[in-house]
Amino acid sequence: MKKRVLNDHKKVGSKLIPPLLEVMGESSYSYVKNGIPEIIWISFLNKNLGHREGTQLAVNFVQVIDKLKIKDKVPYFISWFSDLNPSDIDIIKQKLIEVKLYSKLEIGLAELINVYPTCPLGKLFPSSKHTDNDLVVVKETLSSIYDKRSKAAVLTLANVVYLLAVCNKMRIAKGITTDLSKVSEYPTTEESKRAASFMRATTNVLLHKDNIPNGEEWLRNFWNRGLELEPCNI
Repeated sequence: MKKRVLNDHKKVGSKLIPPLLEVMGESSYSYVKNGIPEIIWISFLNKNLGHREGTQLAVNFVQVIDKLKIKDKVPYFISWFSDLNPSDIDIIKQKLIEVKLYSKLEIGLAELINVYPTCPLGKLFPSSKHTDNDLVVVKETLSSIYDKRSKAAVLTLANVVYLLAVCNKMRIAKGITTDLSKVSEYPTTEESKRAASFMRATTNVLLHKDNIPNGEEWLRNFWNRGLELEPCNI
């Protein structure tokens, strides 16, 4: 008999708690308020370049920066770039240009930087006056990941976990790794649903404010600017 997708979850009232979250404890952070502004850059790469190419570009980008040893933390969140000094910015830009990643990233993140000129990633990539199309793309991207259970959100959260794994900052058990490789099939298979559950539980911790230094200003700027963009009330 096949194992049901959710039979390893614990029911608390009307909620189903995945095993990982039960061990780590429920997070008090808000995925919408705190999580989306930090990882939306990944969603832009996925939207503009397709999931496969967007994921590979995100991996290459993060690995290049991580190898420079500017900070201990992997730059999977936007606020990582908020306190970079001019010297570090120049080093990162030159390295990205050297390995031929800079132009692709500039294109993939253009609408985000144009609509949010105060975005910390704007330290690396130039902004232009935003167009109506830029606003449309930002709204579509934001809407696509607003629901944490949407496919776009799951793929973005999967990338967060993957980025940490390839930088050797997170170890994933063999059985779970098998499920994670199926995440692109979400939500059509049991394996992909298990993988998505793991992503959501894990990123509750990875995107918590306690693990994202210097994030207050970017969150404030994102939602102040985003009041006219958000698809529904928080």
